[in-house]
Amino acid sequence: MNEIETVKKWFKKADNDLNVARRIFKDQNEDELDIVCFHCQQAAEKVLKGYLIFCNTEPPRTHNLAKLCQLAMEFDNSFSKLLDASADLTPYAVEVRYPD
Repeated sequence: MNEIETVKKWFKKADNDLNVARRIFKDQNEDELDIVCFHCQQAAEKVLKGYLIFCNTEPPRTHNLAKLCQLAMEFDNSFSKLLDASADLTPYAVEVRYPD
């Protein structure tokens, strides 16, 4: 599989996560907002990893969006605008999946 096809697959997975988040959010069930946040974090992670692959960089195995964002900044400094938000979204990768 070539690089562009791999990037498209990462972006498609990200799009799927966002679509699920939108559907759950639309129901406005407060008990499921953690799941919405989880899928938003996953979408951001997959887009960042897809971008890194596009830049011929193997993304690290991490859920840390700030780390991924910093790596993306090496290719495009405009990712710096997302650094704070990515740090805020990172905990939703794991912490919300478990009680307490």
